[in-house]
Amino acid sequence: MRYQQRLALMAPRNTRSYLATVLKIGPLGFALLCVYAVTQSHLHQKAEKRHIEKVENCLLVDVDCLENLAQQKPCKGPIKCAMSGPATSKHIKTEYIMEDDPSKTYITLHGAQISKNGTMAKRVLPRFKTSVPFITVPVDDSTYLIVKRPKSLKWLNFHWPKSQFMECMNFSIVRDVTRIIPLTKVGVFDEIRRRGDKQNVTVFLIGGSLLGWYRECDIIEHTHDLDFAIQYKEYRTEFFKHLDSVYRRRFRAGRIEEGLETSYHVWGNVRADFFIMYQKNKTTEYIAGMMPWKRQVIRYYSPRITKMCSGDLHGQLVYVPCNTEAILESTYGKQWYKDVPTNSYNYAESSSNTEMGEVFSEAQWLSVWNEFNDKDEPTTEKPEGSIDENE
Repeated sequence: MRYQQRLALMAPRNTRSYLATVLKIGPLGFALLCVYAVTQSHLHQKAEKRHIEKVENCLLVDVDCLENLAQQKPCKGPIKCAMSGPATSKHIKTEYIMEDDPSKTYITLHGAQISKNGTMAKRVLPRFKTSVPFITVPVDDSTYLIVKRPKSLKWLNFHWPKSQFMECMNFSIVRDVTRIIPLTKVGVFDEIRRRGDKQNVTVFLIGGSLLGWYRECDIIEHTHDLDFAIQYKEYRTEFFKHLDSVYRRRFRAGRIEEGLETSYHVWGNVRADFFIMYQKNKTTEYIAGMMPWKRQVIRYYSPRITKMCSGDLHGQLVYVPCNTEAILESTYGKQWYKDVPTNSYNYAESSSNTEMGEVFSEAQWLSVWNEFNDKDEPTTEKPEGSIDENE
């Protein structure tokens, strides 16, 4: 009995109750105690070896790492980060230097290394909020990093492929006109972009809006509409139902299978036209509009978009084709950089890339042209920025 009491006193205080129980069953209890002691010692040694580093100035942009975490696997270090300061861990690779200008609707990632052609990569990502700003990343059995996280793997997979930043030309165009769309309303571009993002729809600039952005980094002063496009593979009925709930629809023209244009009032008499872009073949795509006075389809052909990029329009993030110049040349000709007053431009005759399509009978017309008058469609327009800021 003295031996048992002495053994009990030798045990840690938090295990004495356990020891008192197992000793009642003799040698088996002693064996269990030994196993317990060895296990606790192993766990204690493992905990002592665990190394945790908190790197608050690292935004995790390592897609492979995020995919591993989604599968509950450790990441292979060093992990790729966008840094807002110097890296303090050998387990981190500074892939980008992060710049956060509060006047812009996006954050900028500058490549940390010079490429083979002597340039430095530049990417932009929309601002985002998340309820859990940090994530713990295991890089091996004993090392854990605490870093800033993107909103989600799905979010990064949607934005990263089109995050390459593209500069506009910023040509100076001298005009003696009054600006129709004031720059105070430029936020509608970012608002529409975010509405698409929430539906996993990439809404990009096309037509006159693309021309104004690329040529002069601006909205063309004499234009009275905004032009957007969506690739057919990303068409979502829910996206247009959402637009119906926040803007006043002007008309819907065409059929989704072969050519669709939908127009909305987004501010006063300023309208936004949304075109669906279709693939004709491996090298060519087109959008379709309607000439209502002829009840006829008109198609606009352009080179296939090679890749989607991101651009800046007065601090707003916009999506643009990476091969913008080739698309503008196919639409406006080799002198696309010269200004043509809106009143002198006929969209059915001035473009060099048009093709006349089907002519509809009066009976067919009712199914392909749906026009809304102000008295028929209530105004449900909401203020700019009324959507959830949490991307």
